Parts: sequence; structure tokens; C-alpha cells
Amino acid sequence: MEIVLNKKAIDPKSDFNRKNMETLHFNKLLLKTAFSCMACDGDIDKREVQLIKKLHQVNSTFGEIDIETEMEKLLLASIQMDITL
Repeated sequence: MEIVLNKKAIDPKSDFNRKNMETLHFNKLLLKTAFSCMACDGDIDKREVQLIKKLHQVNSTFGEIDIETEMEKLLLASIQMDITL
């Protein structure tokens, strides 16, 4: 099925994918924000990491992202910036 809007054909599936990508981007940004708040004092306490993971596990706070992979990326980036773990 094709929808024509302003003489432009729009595939509903691509619009759906765009919304999913926006949601995924928002959830990653939300996790980065939480992580940044946790790391802003220059020290990442393991209890803080556990709390973020628990929030996601209990409430799906960060949507459908792979929390382990994303947290690992953020932790590695913090090591590169010399934040004490």
C-alpha cells in the first residue's frame, strides 16, 4: 500500500521504521543521560551501575535496547576519558 502526501509517496513501513529508530535513539540518549549523571563526579560506583541495570530490568526504563552492550560501550568510553571505576 502506498500513501501519497504532497505528491510524495510514503511507504508506511518506512515511517514505522523511522519511529522505531527515533525511539531507539531516545532510549540510548536517556541511558547516556543517566550514565552521565552517575559519572559526573569522576567516580562510577558499581552500585550505581547495578541500579541502572535494575531500573531497566524492572521497568524497561530504556526500552528495547541491549542494556549490557550499551553500558559496556559507555563504561569503555569512560575509561578512555580516565574516569575512575
